[in-house]
Amino acid sequence: MNQCVLKVDQFGILFSMVCGTISLQHFMFHDFPTIKKVYFLLFLGASVLTMISFFFNSLTTNAINVIRIFLLVILFIIGFGSIIHWIFIAKIVEIREISTYIFLAYFFLFLGFLLYFSKFPECVLKSKIIDIWLQSHTFWHICITTCAFCFYFALIKYHQIIYADSK
Repeated sequence: MNQCVLKVDQFGILFSMVCGTISLQHFMFHDFPTIKKVYFLLFLGASVLTMISFFFNSLTTNAINVIRIFLLVILFIIGFGSIIHWIFIAKIVEIREISTYIFLAYFFLFLGFLLYFSKFPECVLKSKIIDIWLQSHTFWHICITTCAFCFYFALIKYHQIIYADSK
């Protein structure tokens, strides 16, 4: 039962990352369809490999956990790399209006990774309250949810910019 819950949890995290990043890439590269397709394929390819690593019961050794972490880092790099690329080719108004939300989203995603994989605070503070309510997994979900909200606000702002340009 515990493995099933873990798989659903991991899939939910991956789904959140994929939806937020693909949606942002769709808007960020709206004037550059070829670049958009390349980032879509890179990100979706890495996402499929990550999903496969989550769903095979035989893949539960420490070596596979290192591979999962590596794949999640690759997803982060592809997503963040696309944003750096976007900064060099986007209109200045888009960068000014959107970049704060995007960098906040990636800050919370990185903070969540850092807390979750370092097992902070439960590796330092030993108590029942920490183990039940304030564990790294809880902070991970708070960070991922905050990241999703930042992506959401960026998408709303992007939609407003593109809609205003089309008038």
